[in-house]
Amino acid sequence: MISVNTIVTALLLSAASGVHAANNWNVPCHQGACEFDVAGSATSVQANMRIWGSTAAISDITEAGGWLIMGCNTADSVQDIRVVCVDDNTDAAGCTHVTENGAVGTVVRLPQTCGKAPFAVVKTWADAKDQSIPADIQAKINKAKTGEAPTVKALTIDSTFADNTATPHGNVNIAVIGASVSEPLPSTQANRRRGGRRHTERSLFGDVGDFFGNVGDKITGAATKAAGAVEGAATKAASAVAGTATKAAGAVSDTASNAAGAIKGAANDANNVSVNKQTTLPPIDVQKSFPIVEADVQCGALGDIKLSVDADVKAHADVTIGVVAGGTLVPPKFDTFSLTSGLSGSLEGALKFKAGASGAPLDTGNIQLFTVGIPGLDIPDILEVGPAFNINGRVNLNLDAEIDLNLGINYDFSNVAFAFPPTDKAPPKGDATPADQKLQLSVSPQIKAEGTAEAHLIPEIAFGINALAGKAKATISFDIDASATADVKAGAGAAIKQDVKVRRSRTMGQRRSVDVVFDRRADVQTGANGCVDIKAGVAGAVKADANLFGLFDVNKSFPVFSKNFNVFSKCFGGAIPTRRTLPVETAPFASLAARADPIKLTCPIGAAAPAAELANETVAATAIKAV
Repeated sequence: MISVNTIVTALLLSAASGVHAANNWNVPCHQGACEFDVAGSATSVQANMRIWGSTAAISDITEAGGWLIMGCNTADSVQDIRVVCVDDNTDAAGCTHVTENGAVGTVVRLPQTCGKAPFAVVKTWADAKDQSIPADIQAKINKAKTGEAPTVKALTIDSTFADNTATPHGNVNIAVIGASVSEPLPSTQANRRRGGRRHTERSLFGDVGDFFGNVGDKITGAATKAAGAVEGAATKAASAVAGTATKAAGAVSDTASNAAGAIKGAANDANNVSVNKQTTLPPIDVQKSFPIVEADVQCGALGDIKLSVDADVKAHADVTIGVVAGGTLVPPKFDTFSLTSGLSGSLEGALKFKAGASGAPLDTGNIQLFTVGIPGLDIPDILEVGPAFNINGRVNLNLDAEIDLNLGINYDFSNVAFAFPPTDKAPPKGDATPADQKLQLSVSPQIKAEGTAEAHLIPEIAFGINALAGKAKATISFDIDASATADVKAGAGAAIKQDVKVRRSRTMGQRRSVDVVFDRRADVQTGANGCVDIKAGVAGAVKADANLFGLFDVNKSFPVFSKNFNVFSKCFGGAIPTRRTLPVETAPFASLAARADPIKLTCPIGAAAPAAELANETVAATAIKAV
């Protein structure tokens, strides 16, 4: 199993060995190792990938490796192509490297104009039946030795690495690191040259050590621990590794072994490192209203009577991400994976309940209100991590009332951070603090209003992971469930109910059945009387839905924080307060229209008196007490 220490070491070795610099298209990958860089863009954070194995296991069919390619596209993972050596002296050009121990089963670097991924395995290799060479390719071939173009080769390349459980050349290892930071990743920051020994301790280890420490903390505030305390370990191990690397510039495997051991020993004592680096992901801002429940029914002479719940949401989020992964490309499997993420921001929400008819128990389940993609990690067919920022909503109603209710859900989130899978050294951390909470409640004085209304707004970062062309997939989700619950008791009365015909009902644009009854009320009261009790809660947790090569525990949710608050409690007209526990629950995502049980509504007997306002408050954050 490749540890995170070894992954970091493998990336560091690009500065200490005789292999080419990342994306150096002038140097062939003929020494048993190769790199590929992904520049930060609108679709991907910057990343560095390194593969290594025996010198026979890895080769190069770019021009640096001596080859010119014909008939290749950038869309297909598996394709048949033709290649020809750039020089009729194929040995001198380096073209024979790929065939020295048999081309089939060799992992080859591809040029940017060929293939979906940066690397592919050769599945077949033979002399091509079609020996024709386009004029532009002919013009590049040096024919000084024989005067003739070399033999054109036909081969099949496969970047999905399907069925490569074993090859005649042994395993090919892989290490990937990506992060949403503006500074260069380790292997692009080091000072090195091909085949030489020139590197400085600062450029190779000081900067790299700073990178892992700073980036780790910048991404999550805890990633120093999350990566097995590798961040900072490179700096601590500088002298030991530098000496080893200098002596082993031409021996990649020996350097990897010695450097990994040095870093692993130092990693045990690694500490957190302060952060001042800039991230590259754009902030996320949302300000929109969303319908959650809409139901309207015909109540005789009263016409349409409606029940609706809408969410007004204003949210801001700054998100950071980082990924470290390692394993083998041949055979295709990751045996190390760590995702780190951080979130700071705010949520200003209000759920507005308008009920002209009473509603029996209703739970919508989690409904997605908003989603937007975030630039993730994109190395096609190798590792794709596609994050999305979502806002979900949920409503739970158990009201025997016709009311207007506006529940505020306002929180600030600071330094929220997690690494997944979490470890004892890298526990999730962060905080959520309530902001000013708004509350408005109006009830007709003729109406007996009793029950609860529970509202949830749930920001979520969901990381969809596709590893090695679909060999394993998983989604890591970090949810912050922010909720408010109103316990309402107002007025008095008695009800006589009879069935009436449903006209129509909608939920999030979907039609569904509704049970409706008339409500004949007696003992009418003329003044507002009752109690309102508002409680709130916020809970953050991270989990995965699949095990990703057995690396994740899908049966466990890891809490980041959990808090409950007393927001507001007040009685009117001489009512005596009663208190009860109002649990906060979670529910799986569901379309309300898919629920089998209908909404049950109750029509009033006649036009109610104008609603009396029981509460219209803005509760200051300082007055909201944790319980």
